[in-house]
Amino acid sequence: MSSETLVEKRPAVNRSKAQSFDLRRFLGWFGLRATLILICVIWTVPTLGLLVTSFREPDAIRTTGWWTALTPATTQNSVR
Repeated sequence: MSSETLVEKRPAVNRSKAQSFDLRRFLGWFGLRATLILICVIWTVPTLGLLVTSFREPDAIRTTGWWTALTPATTQNSVR
């Protein structure tokens, strides 16, 4: 057997087709990951709200939203 018979000839690859295939694959991968992250965020926000609400006073729960507990309390000093 000669070395020529062992060497496999590969067909020429059109670079533009190969690159577009990789781009489609990347966009599919990126789209999947972005969708999963969005679902996680949408799931986590209400869960965080329940956690914060569980530590608040009943009066505060009835009068303000849970997101106000995350910001520092501001007092309004009225000058009379």
